Amino acid sequence: MLHYFALDPAICRNLNDFRYCTEHCHPSRGRVIADLPPGQWVSSCAEEIQEALAASELQPIKAQSLKRRLSKLRNRILCRPGDGWSYSENWLDDALEEHLKRPYAALVSPKLSGQAKPGCFHPDELDEETKEWRTPYSLEITRSPGDFAAAIVPLLIPAKKVHFIDKGFSVDEDRNYISSLAEIVDGIVAAREPFPEIIFHFCPDKKRESYISGELNDRLVGHIPQDCRFTFRQWTPEDNFINKGAHPFHNRFVLTNFCGVMVGYGCDCARHPTDSPDHLQMLDEEMRVALWRKTEVEGFPGMREENMIVIRGTRKI
Repeated sequence: MLHYFALDPAICRNLNDFRYCTEHCHPSRGRVIADLPPGQWVSSCAEEIQEALAASELQPIKAQSLKRRLSKLRNRILCRPGDGWSYSENWLDDALEEHLKRPYAALVSPKLSGQAKPGCFHPDELDEETKEWRTPYSLEITRSPGDFAAAIVPLLIPAKKVHFIDKGFSVDEDRNYISSLAEIVDGIVAAREPFPEIIFHFCPDKKRESYISGELNDRLVGHIPQDCRFTFRQWTPEDNFINKGAHPFHNRFVLTNFCGVMVGYGCDCARHPTDSPDHLQMLDEEMRVALWRKTEVEGFPGMREENMIVIRGTRKI
């Protein structure tokens, strides 16, 4: 659900090209700018702006607009895991080399004339009818731990902090919640370091709290890296909210400091593939921020926190 776009820093020499390409790439739509060269895309863009300004290719007012817009893009730029770079003098040659190894959603450069290779475009060739440019920000998956993890893990790789919200979380084996979480943890460990802070919010049966804690420890501790933790926060809804038919955790979400997803059935999975798929939908940025504020600052209206379980990992990396 996360699509990487390789944008030549040379697009900064044209304000309209820069605006169109960068405004298209936003985590809320599952689209990000690949940081190419790794860790240097912003500085490369700044150099292009200065060179174009010195050569009188850009008016000062447009150069200022480009600099201002560039400074706001930092949360849209990511290094794609596994990307390399040849560090030649030619950005396009190096980007094409990476694109041929593992294609980006699209590679865009004003130095391209016509579609030189599949998925490669001049900015003038792009519009919402371009298949490679029209990437989806929702996904249908089978209800299996592997498919759920495959969809969610790429969204968690850039995250510093992750919140799962799912009132129905259960440690019972027939629900497969823990299997899903174990697959997700394994996927994160394989793809990145350090391990992010992860918090799971749910509404358990209060009579089973000790059993829940024991099951989580027994079945998750070996997946979580040593000296890292996975926190489970247990909530109880106030009666007046339930009586109004308004459970505060009615919907299920996976939230990060980077992006967010609404999950159809939730984080559990069927024991075997079913004919009933699950649907994942990227969250609008304003909605993600509002939900993030509740998890981090405000708390959830109509809910009181009852208990917290912290699982400390033992896995040696």
